[in-house]
Amino acid sequence: MSLEEGSIRQRIMKLLSESEEPLTAEDIARVFEIDVNEVYEH
Repeated sequence: MSLEEGSIRQRIMKLLSESEEPLTAEDIARVFEIDVNEVYEH
């Protein structure tokens, strides 16, 4: 596992532990620092 993967995993786990609600696509996109609109366009 790369360093990058590890930090992304940690950020997702942190989001999961802090969030009362299920994660949305926007939450996950924020972790990966991608634009959700870009994803939907492809």
